[in-house]
Amino acid sequence: MKNGRVIWITGLSGSGKTTLAVAIQQALTQKKMPVALLDGDQLREVLLGSSQNQAQQFNSAKREELAFVYCRLAKLLSEQGLWVIVSTISMRQSVFDWNRNNLPNYFEILIDLPIETLRTRDPKNIYADYNQGHQKNVIGLDIVADKPSNPELVFSEVNLKSPEQMAELALKCIEDNT
Repeated sequence: MKNGRVIWITGLSGSGKTTLAVAIQQALTQKKMPVALLDGDQLREVLLGSSQNQAQQFNSAKREELAFVYCRLAKLLSEQGLWVIVSTISMRQSVFDWNRNNLPNYFEILIDLPIETLRTRDPKNIYADYNQGHQKNVIGLDIVADKPSNPELVFSEVNLKSPEQMAELALKCIEDNT
């Protein structure tokens, strides 16, 4: 488990991507592994600046373009020996295909929860704002979301556990496949 690696965590808004990513980061840090966490919300703010209307301007093409920036950044860091955890929606088959073809030691995690569950969670009020007509360009609602075709690990309502248990399972799967 010493070489660089990319752990790509995807799922719709509110699925728990960032929470899982932080738990994996903490577990790797305890194992003294060099790790970088690239979170979609933070990357967007760094690359595009903060804006209350940023999501409104984020159409499908712009989202895909930014996802490829995340891919290339993850590749750059993993080539330097880091374990890179990327938590991002970026649910485009072209992104998943690029990652599989260009990222050695790639491990994909899908958090696949029903939209009803996500609407209930809704930590950023994205779904509520969409329902009230205050938001558009929401992946899974008015922008089609592609699920990865063959993720190494899928978390759903059937096997959701604590973030720490999910992180432990993910790292065990990676270790078993190394």
